[in-house]
Amino acid sequence: MSFYIKNLQNVEEIARAQQDPRRVVVMRFGRAETEEGRRIDQLISLVKDSVSRYFVFFGCELEDIPREIKAKYTITKEMKDVLIFFHRQQPLEVSFNQQPPSIHVVEPFSGHDDFLSLLVQVHQGVARNQTHIRAFASYAQHSTPPRPEHQAQKEETQAKSEKGLGTRLGAACFQ
Repeated sequence: MSFYIKNLQNVEEIARAQQDPRRVVVMRFGRAETEEGRRIDQLISLVKDSVSRYFVFFGCELEDIPREIKAKYTITKEMKDVLIFFHRQQPLEVSFNQQPPSIHVVEPFSGHDDFLSLLVQVHQGVARNQTHIRAFASYAQHSTPPRPEHQAQKEETQAKSEKGLGTRLGAACFQ
């Protein structure tokens, strides 16, 4: 049982949450007592208030999953911590960090930025009516993308010529 996010009690809760066509339902299947389960629940708890307009989160312990959900979404006891995204009562296939598309997102998140990046990209895919969504980890560590070498040389040449032009103009004005 998770202390960070709402725990799924019955199938009717999912049905009620899925009735809102603007929201994506995110379910975490796994064990809250494991280290990875707690970490995912903490990531969800960090962002859930800021994205509550677009997402609803539930935690579901593997032992407490109703049979119809286990059968419908192929949830087994061997699965560690899995996120499944639903929109309009259909699971979304999400490809995160070059993984093949699947309804089960099992890749570890390196932190808050990766998880928030995933949510943003899933929401953008839903807004475009996509059922197969490709999402990538955050690029926060690459705040300035690497420039091609020819572009860097062009900028340096341009800066030098502007500097030279300014000193020549300044000298001409004072003569």
